[in-house]
Amino acid sequence: MNAGQGYTASSSRGAATVAVADDDDPRTEVGPPVVSSDDVSVGEDAGVMEFIVELSHASARTVMAWYAIRDETAVWSQDYGGATMGSIAFAPGEVRKTVQIPIIDDQVDEGDETLEFDPYYIVNATLDSTEGYTGLIVDND
Repeated sequence: MNAGQGYTASSSRGAATVAVADDDDPRTEVGPPVVSSDDVSVGEDAGVMEFIVELSHASARTVMAWYAIRDETAVWSQDYGGATMGSIAFAPGEVRKTVQIPIIDDQVDEGDETLEFDPYYIVNATLDSTEGYTGLIVDND
């Protein structure tokens, strides 16, 4: 018998054995991917807060995710800026995107503040069970 790329084969007395090497990328599984992120913490002087948005595995289809940025104790235009809604497009094979939120470094002693990053509408994937992700702005005054 012989071997090829990703397999070996052997035989003896009427029986054959074939061993196939598992070389599949673990991020290219069957079924729709799951969209998720994590809570983030940055200093008020960081300039930008980044939420990393990931797919559980690559998809052969374009995945779209729409999101909102919402005030909690942080207030838009006083503590952070930028768009309060947006979308992310994952091209086939992509598994990671970044959403950046500008942070305003004011001179007010106000304590730590939070905002919410909330992916709310997903196409060609599913959303993990988390209901929004917290962005913590650590005060530096």
